Amino acid sequence: MWPWDHLALGYVGYSVYIHSRRGRPPGSAETLALAIGTQFPDLLDKPLAWQFHVLPSGTTLFHSAFTAVGLCGLLVYFHRTPVSEAFALGYLLHLPADMLYPALMGNGLWTSFLWWPLVASGPSRSTTLLSKTMELFTGALVQVQTPSGWVYLVVELCVLGIAGVLWLRDGHPGIGWN
Repeated sequence: MWPWDHLALGYVGYSVYIHSRRGRPPGSAETLALAIGTQFPDLLDKPLAWQFHVLPSGTTLFHSAFTAVGLCGLLVYFHRTPVSEAFALGYLLHLPADMLYPALMGNGLWTSFLWWPLVASGPSRSTTLLSKTMELFTGALVQVQTPSGWVYLVVELCVLGIAGVLWLRDGHPGIGWN
């Protein structure tokens, strides 16, 4: 899943959560923490696998449910604030979002990465962060020309649209740092 998809799904989830839990829209600090949380697993796993070759693939250590639940649980337990909750929710929503992409492309629900290291993750071929990113982007351009690619594109545009409408309705937190 692309970074903007993670951000949009995370924002929708957090906006619904904060409205129902606290009766208010997200604040700017929460929105920034949420944005970082939605990207957190990829910001660590991808470079560690693709550039530095420390991890077997770009969806292992920080995509593992064990790591995510452990880190988020500790963060919220020791620092229970709306900002830490926003980061944790963004991080935790990243994982099911990564399961969604293969399912929308007709490849079934992909869950094996959640159980790393108990379930082995196939190794990424040796590459660099930039070349792997370009390979994925090029593959996505080819995939979007297929029927399943169109389904994904429609779902993606709907989620982005919903997130945009919610963000505007919430007073566009993060802009002007309210």
